[in-house]
Amino acid sequence: LELYLSESARCGYCVWMIDDIEIVALAPTASAFIEFREKCGWGQISTDIAEASLASGLVQLSAWQNGQLAGFVRVVGDGALYFYIQDLIVRDDLRGRGIGGMLMERVMSELKSIVPPGGAIGLMAASGKEAFYESFGFVSRPNNAFGSGMTFVASK
Repeated sequence: LELYLSESARCGYCVWMIDDIEIVALAPTASAFIEFREKCGWGQISTDIAEASLASGLVQLSAWQNGQLAGFVRVVGDGALYFYIQDLIVRDDLRGRGIGGMLMERVMSELKSIVPPGGAIGLMAASGKEAFYESFGFVSRPNNAFGSGMTFVASK
């Protein structure tokens, strides 16, 4: 496990267990993140992009199985009022074991402790995953209070 975690992991962070899965309150290394994204079908990115992306995370949790990245959640935002769950990824062969739920429970617990009254936590759910996020208090859009969420994906 130590080989795949960033240097700060060796200083001691919270650890939660689900069977043989260990969840730690920090990001993976850039190389582990790059490899994991590729394995999960999220595309290739450069080391520079991975490092910059991981460095800008406000809250990051990673799940590990036998030294291999099994899941990851990352929050970005302004760190004061707006927080956005950007990534929640679980390795295909480990889905259905509660890893995504545990990552969400832990990240929501952390966010609830730092988001001020009037602050917002947002995310864009993958198609068919809305009920999963609704179980954590998120509301689907559009509705009477909010319009549709929108995304622009940059291409070359």
